[in-house]
Parts: sequence; structure tokens; C-alpha cells
Amino acid sequence: VTAARAGRVPPHPLFLADSHWLSCWLSPDVNYKPRLTSEKVAGRITASTFVLEQPRCIFNEVVKPTDNVWLVVALSEAEDELPIPLSARELPYQSFGSNSSYMTLKTPVTNYPCPDPGEASEALTVLRVGSETGCITDLSWPDCNGPLPGPGPYKVKFVAMNSTQITAQSHWSDLITLRKGKDPNSINTQPARRSAGMIVITSVLSILFAILLAALITALPRRSPEPQRPGASFRLSPALLLADCHSHHSGPAMGVVLVGNLKTSKSPPLFAVRVKANTWDFAIHTVTKMCRISGSPSLLRK
Repeated sequence: VTAARAGRVPPHPLFLADSHWLSCWLSPDVNYKPRLTSEKVAGRITASTFVLEQPRCIFNEVVKPTDNVWLVVALSEAEDELPIPLSARELPYQSFGSNSSYMTLKTPVTNYPCPDPGEASEALTVLRVGSETGCITDLSWPDCNGPLPGPGPYKVKFVAMNSTQITAQSHWSDLITLRKGKDPNSINTQPARRSAGMIVITSVLSILFAILLAALITALPRRSPEPQRPGASFRLSPALLLADCHSHHSGPAMGVVLVGNLKTSKSPPLFAVRVKANTWDFAIHTVTKMCRISGSPSLLRK
């Protein structure tokens, strides 16, 4: 078999029956198992994607710089000795429903270099599987890195190849299960029922708030009433009555008195109100003798 690989001995016709399987079987395995990234990245595992660490410094010593590295994504039930073609057109992403695997993320092996020990890199060296949505149904893009159709589980491995054969491959990864989305019809949109404990807590807090509010109102300072000034406490009313009385001044008063409620403190003197014609400009005068207001049994006296 080794001689056949080197081209010194013609391969047996049995081997030619499945050249893809032969190429995969003869290629050396590198001691590497793909794994999810340990970096703190958002969406490390979602409902349709997952994030792998890049296979840096894995194939550099066993393949040529011109070789390409592919990622093979397969269902968990796919055989470990899965035949791998040399072209993604034979295992396109668009046929992943009928095929158990597909090939994607082709890149030269030089894109996965060994890290420089004297140089610290802050770049994320990760691969997100399932991140492309514009090529889901595009048959001209067979190596589409499209979203995964379900929770899986899936397994992956890296394969290096040139234009004629597979030159190296990694081990299969552990099974990767994606998050499972919830059926929107199964989501209860009704308000959640409160537990008995929550009802008790709400009631106690309401009572405490009412007590606190009452205490604050009680603690507010009250203003003492100002001393009543004579004549300043009339609640004036627009109802007017004619007064049949005279003041101690010369001539009678205007004869128009505003009727209202007289609020007095202790025993203040009573007042009559003289107004100017057709205005509400009031002048207050004391009445020096008892008089009667027309239309009212009330008496005004000094």
C-alpha cells in the first residue's frame, strides 16, 4: 500500500473501486481532535451554530504550504471511515438533508500558522460553523457554511488535501449538540399566577406604606390662624340691597351695601360698605347709628 501511494507500484484494482475511501484511509492522522473554543465568545453554541478553535500549528509539518484545509461536518450516525471526496461539489451543503456530511471552510494551511512564542496575539483564533445565510439554496456555492438544520448532535474533523489526494486529517471531534429552540405555540403568554407567599408579601408592604403615609401627614406642621381684623373677613357676594341709614358724615351713604357673611373674632364692630357707582372699588366706613337694611331683618350697629 505504501508503495502504491508513492507511485512505484500500480494500485490493486480493488483499491481503485473507491478511490475516495482509499485516499482517506491512506492519509495520515494527526494527533488532534477538534474542540469547541475555550474563549469567552457570545453564542459559543446556538440553535444553528457553534464555535471551534482554529487548528493552528496542526498540519504545518505534515503537508505542503500549498495544500488546503477543509472542515467536514457530519451527523453523529455517520461512519468514522466516512469517504471524503476531493471536491465539495460531491458533498454540498445544500444536500446535507440527504447526505450525512458536507465540506466547508476551505482555506490554505498557511492560514493556520504556529503562534510566535515571542509575540502575544489578542486576536480570536476561532471558527464559527453555520454563520452564512446567503448561500443556503445556492447550488453554485457547494461549500456554503450555512446554518445547521437541527440540534444534532454533530461531529467534525479537519482534512488537508491537494488537487489529487487527501494528505492529512484529524480525529473526529466529540459529539456537539446545539441548543434546541422552543415552539412559539408552547410559550404561555398569560400573566404568571402569584404564589401565596407573594400575595402575603404584597399585602404587608401595602399596609406598611399606608402607615408610613399616615405618619408623615400627622407630622406635618399646622399653621395657626391669623388674628381676625375687623372688616377683613367679609365673604363678599354680588347680591346688593339698598340700605336705609346715614353715617355720621355729612349726607347719606351711597345706600348700596354688599351683603355677605360677617366672620368676627370676639366682638368687633360691624361695618357698612360704601361702593362707588358701577365699580367694585370698596370704601369701608363705620356706621354710627343703628340702621335697617332694606329687604333684610339684619341690623347694623356700631
